[in-house]
Amino acid sequence: MTPRRFRYASFFTGIGGLLDYTLHRLGWECVGMVEKEPAAQAVLRKNFPDTLLMGDINDVHATDFAGQPDVVALGFPCFMAGTLITTQDGLTPIEDVKVGQLVLTHERRWRPVTRVMAKHEAPTVAVKALGGGPVLTTAEHPFYARLKTLVWDNEKRRHVRSWGDPEWVNAADLTRDHFLGAPLDHDGTSDGIGAALAYLMGRWLGDGWTQTGPRAGRDPARSRNWKVIICCAYDEADDLAARISEAGFHATRSDERTAVRFIICSNALVEQVADFGTGAAGKKIPGWVFDLPADDRAAMIRGWLDADGAAHSTRNAETASTVSRELAYGMARLIRQTHNVPVSIHPVKARGKSVIEGRTVNNRPQFEVVFGPTSREAFIEDGYVWAPVRSVTPTGETATVHNLSVQGDETYVADGFTVHNCTDTSIAAPHRLGLAGLRSGLFFEGLRILDEFGERPEWVIIENPEGVLGSNGGRDWYTVLRSLADRGYGFAYRVVDGRHLGRSPQQRRRVLLVAHRDGDPTPCLSVLGLPGGGGEADAADRVVARRRPGARPPIADSDAGRTDSGHLIFRKSARARAALDKGGYETWVPAEHANTLTTFDGGGPARQTHLVVEPDGRVRALTVIEWERLSGFPDDWTAGVMPDRKGNLVPIPDAARQKMLGNCVHLGTGEWLGERLVAVHAAMHGTDAATA
Repeated sequence: MTPRRFRYASFFTGIGGLLDYTLHRLGWECVGMVEKEPAAQAVLRKNFPDTLLMGDINDVHATDFAGQPDVVALGFPCFMAGTLITTQDGLTPIEDVKVGQLVLTHERRWRPVTRVMAKHEAPTVAVKALGGGPVLTTAEHPFYARLKTLVWDNEKRRHVRSWGDPEWVNAADLTRDHFLGAPLDHDGTSDGIGAALAYLMGRWLGDGWTQTGPRAGRDPARSRNWKVIICCAYDEADDLAARISEAGFHATRSDERTAVRFIICSNALVEQVADFGTGAAGKKIPGWVFDLPADDRAAMIRGWLDADGAAHSTRNAETASTVSRELAYGMARLIRQTHNVPVSIHPVKARGKSVIEGRTVNNRPQFEVVFGPTSREAFIEDGYVWAPVRSVTPTGETATVHNLSVQGDETYVADGFTVHNCTDTSIAAPHRLGLAGLRSGLFFEGLRILDEFGERPEWVIIENPEGVLGSNGGRDWYTVLRSLADRGYGFAYRVVDGRHLGRSPQQRRRVLLVAHRDGDPTPCLSVLGLPGGGGEADAADRVVARRRPGARPPIADSDAGRTDSGHLIFRKSARARAALDKGGYETWVPAEHANTLTTFDGGGPARQTHLVVEPDGRVRALTVIEWERLSGFPDDWTAGVMPDRKGNLVPIPDAARQKMLGNCVHLGTGEWLGERLVAVHAAMHGTDAATA
């Protein structure tokens, strides 16, 4: 009987750096790759033309593969704290969202959160669009967007604007021709609280507070204040007094030097306004307000505008300001729902200190909410306000970022705009964040396919940036390990750096996990070269030792008309602490090794972390071929053609190639792991490296 070739499958294949390149070269049979990104699919089709390639893992089953694999390889994008998520309880900071809480999805329905996660030190970008302040997120977090184009109108004899269908676009790929979607709430269904009371609550949101402390000279356990206090200007006092009476309350009027203060003693009213937060910076709109009838919502908006608003002299619009970010975004949402109009939010920087009534106070940043009857730029269609993108810029900073997994839709609304959860857990590649990300949540889809195979694969290989170890306080990594242990796998893992494993000097630290079906971690230790491995470890050591030293190709791109001699490559070792035109400076050093390439390196000069100095003194950025060489791949590995939006085949853009290389597995890492795996597997089965 002819021995069969060893078989492997890869999920979330990328451009084939983890095991595909090495196992294919060593003669193993690939029974299927799973990768949904169009550019990566084009690379795989070019370099592995005879291999079965499948798309969305949600639609893939074990029976779709061309056979039972011996090895399965898994390589499985978030928002900063303070990002406001639209929940049924109101706008909730993303770091405070709980599992089970209902969030609004892109289909304008409420769905429960199934996982929450956080990651530290992730690079961030600021997405600015009409209708919201900058959304601080990671470069590859997908936004629900439509692309604007100009179409010739023969009747009007001019170009007119046209918008494509909604699609998910990564933050880094958004342009000024994209419009972001802000969903409109469905109309309220509750019986309401009455327009008079709603108006009064709006006035309180604008210029009110409560007093609930112990009454002076009384037993604090038995006697407390229950006061709602609302201020207004002198010329508004009579109207506000009538409004208070209309709502069914009696108020004591106190004329102060610059304003009139109304004091309402009501336990019930204190408890009602408690839902709206406390303190000027802590006020918010609770979720039940969005379920009020339209008249009640309109009255509350009117009350807030009468307290804190003004007519905008140049925009035919109304505007109001608040120091509460949650209140600004909540009011914007309420205004969109009630008046069916676009709303803008403009952050206003604090202006030092002010003197009020003889007291020196620190000014806080404010948020200006602006809306009018029409907008020349935004438009409303199919239950969404579509607002143009203003800019997407790297912040140059890292921060703790958060992400959510949502039952069914895997979408939610962040700072007013609709987003998909992002893809994994990376430190350097900001789109890799948490097991519930668009890809990482799909780790469980990978497990589903493992379970569907008639016999589980003998080996499971998992690769991830080392940030996965601390993702969600380490709980995500524990989930990975627990999932494998529950399926009878023994395992071992270690962190490796690609620059020490041949091919190229790029620093690229990754966690490699090797799992074996019989529950014994010993062969896994052998594959990873860790203490405690069995006798087959010697075979792996011998294979790796035979690899030719010094096999790294030259980094400089001679194909671009340059020679390899005389180049100097510098890498940025520290980012500027301040803007360069304000005294900031950056630190650059000669590159004995390269920084980790990320999607940030593919942008303009300010985003570069590597520069090449030509022999004649000219300075340039890395070319795409140099990116490939720094990642260990052959020249033009990522070159090829892919379909554009109209279905025409076009060359893969340089930006897409850089993005793939910024997310890939260093080929030196893949070769080191693959060769050791093959040697251990063959030693265990008493065969050569390719056949069973």
